[in-house]
Amino acid sequence: MTKKIKLLCLLIILVFPNLLAQTTKTLTLSSGEGWYRILEGTTRASGILRLSGTSGNNRATNITMEVSLMAYSQGGNINIINNLYYNSNHIKEIRGGSSNGKYVLDVYFEYITTPSNLNVETDGTNLTILDNPIFNPTDDLKGKVTTSGRVISIKSTRYPIYLANYVGIGTTNPSENLHVNGLIKIPTANSTDNNSPGIVCLSNDDFLYDGDYINHYGFGFHKYTQSTVQNGINTYVSGYFGIDLFTGGNNRLRIAKDGNVLVGKTYQINSKYKLDVAGSIRANEIKVNLDGADFVFEPDYRLKPLNEVESYIKENKRLPEIASADEMNKEGADLGELNTKLLQKIEELTLYMIEMNKEVKALKNENSKLMGKVKKLEAVQ
Repeated sequence: MTKKIKLLCLLIILVFPNLLAQTTKTLTLSSGEGWYRILEGTTRASGILRLSGTSGNNRATNITMEVSLMAYSQGGNINIINNLYYNSNHIKEIRGGSSNGKYVLDVYFEYITTPSNLNVETDGTNLTILDNPIFNPTDDLKGKVTTSGRVISIKSTRYPIYLANYVGIGTTNPSENLHVNGLIKIPTANSTDNNSPGIVCLSNDDFLYDGDYINHYGFGFHKYTQSTVQNGINTYVSGYFGIDLFTGGNNRLRIAKDGNVLVGKTYQINSKYKLDVAGSIRANEIKVNLDGADFVFEPDYRLKPLNEVESYIKENKRLPEIASADEMNKEGADLGELNTKLLQKIEELTLYMIEMNKEVKALKNENSKLMGKVKKLEAVQ
């Protein structure tokens, strides 16, 4: 049986010499920086491609990739397996596709000495290494796939991870330390302490809320419940000492550590106010919870005599139980309390008017009686 297997393997190799063939060549890059076509063939090719060597500018190349290329506009894949010098090699970009009925693979080399030797090793099917690489071939590729020479150990075709001085995801030209061209998905917070998803400033610094761990300094999402019915996902922003919102380079709103909300200001003289606004407020409707002043109409309520009220006004220049103008200017006015006091004064005024009305009626009656007596006296005379 063993002899038969060996004979079968020998037959396959003789009939299909390019099947699973391993080839090594040393190419000369003699034109300096630019694109070099190093693979070209007339049928489908797939397998492992290794590039190493090259010199110049204190850089080196040692990259291994999986390639799968089609000859007739059918695209393919270029997947980096290992890139030893990913941030300091000579390979800027790799592209593949089909051109004039052939599959091709081009590599862009930079910072190389001229000439520079490149070791090319293939291990696969129909991966044909050109003896003389073509410099700056026409970029007319059909079904083109590309990847950056800065990719490290990531299999990717259209959306590579680029690692150099900057990190790019979905881009080979990142402009910041982390540049993402696409969506970033963050799972909701979970019940695992110090390992709950989110964007955080400090790790291992979270608190338990509604069954999920939320970071003291972070942003993310968490499941929330209302009563006994689960309603969905909320967004959270957490700052242990507070949260600031800016526009135009200025602080517009601050939520302080104690939960107070400051608008147009960053500190409070008196922290008893939950909402502190430096400016005007305009609204279509404001509702204030009030207790009312019905107690004024209770039988045991003492209604001050008007002469007592008059004396108080002369002495204090305000109504009894109403804050002075100076106090309102300094401390502000509690709308609920002030409205209750004003209502109390209106109700007291109503009681005064009722009493005065009674007195007026009594005077009218007494006047009417006196007028009757006058008329009788006049009739006698």
